[in-house]
Amino acid sequence: MFKLIHISDLHFAAGPNKGGFIAAFASNATNERNGRHNQDLADLSAYFIAKNLGDYDCLLISGDIATRGTEADLQVARQYVLAPATQSGGYLSTHNRPTLSYGSRPTVLLPGNHDRFKGPLGEPGSDKFEHAFPNHWKVGLNGVQSVKVVAASGVEVSIISADFTLISKTSASVPGGHFSQGRCIAAILSYLKWVTNTIRKRYPERGIIWVSHFPPPVDSFDIGVYHELIDGDLLLTAARSCSVEYILCGHLHKQGISTYNGVTVIMAGTLCQWPSKNGNWIHALEFVGTGQNLKLSAMNNFLYNSDNVDFGLDVASSF
Repeated sequence: MFKLIHISDLHFAAGPNKGGFIAAFASNATNERNGRHNQDLADLSAYFIAKNLGDYDCLLISGDIATRGTEADLQVARQYVLAPATQSGGYLSTHNRPTLSYGSRPTVLLPGNHDRFKGPLGEPGSDKFEHAFPNHWKVGLNGVQSVKVVAASGVEVSIISADFTLISKTSASVPGGHFSQGRCIAAILSYLKWVTNTIRKRYPERGIIWVSHFPPPVDSFDIGVYHELIDGDLLLTAARSCSVEYILCGHLHKQGISTYNGVTVIMAGTLCQWPSKNGNWIHALEFVGTGQNLKLSAMNNFLYNSDNVDFGLDVASSF
């Protein structure tokens, strides 16, 4: 069995709990309708994961870790994600702040569109993500990163992530699309397929899961043009050609799962961006089997309840 914690869209910022769509990128934003993280919710999330999901094999963060791709926002995000816990099984760092990094469980992450924003107008193309997470998203790998995870059960899985964020404003398909669109770039997709097929050939017993911040187009997700992965149908076609059954993603700030022509797309809701009209989520996935027989066997989705001030199992979306 392979057990994975999937979270997404943390939206960490140097100044939390502030925002508005444009104001989320400004330093003096003060209203409550925001695109930034809520620190209390982030703290609770770290505690919940440590106390309830500590035996999982891997933590996956599928993009938008920061609100902007600036050094200030990315460093705050880095501390929350990677600052070592002071003791095994704990969740507090040496600065007595909650952290997601404890024990020996690996963390897999990739950038989302927010992580690439250069500044206050949300222009894409920032390269500071690689500097903030140099051991997790390395320079010179053609926008594709592969991480081998060995489960406690001995099962091996390669999690292969692809960065489909826009290179520039002109890469968008509609005016204003540069804020939230991605593009399935042919060179990145080609390399994603090459890495996948190489691993399949060399390690046939190893399962493979793909990760994209942007979900490919499946009807049940109702993505809309301003949030779409341009040419995303090519990603689905590539997954089928490589016998990859699972694509994990985030971006839309809502939980969902849909299967299209044999490819199952699993979408994580936002962890701690606040307020979130679709709730705040932590997802616990379990897979069985090896190689091309890797299958999702259980999905437990935990939804934040503001009345209880805690996460609880969402029975309707779990199995």
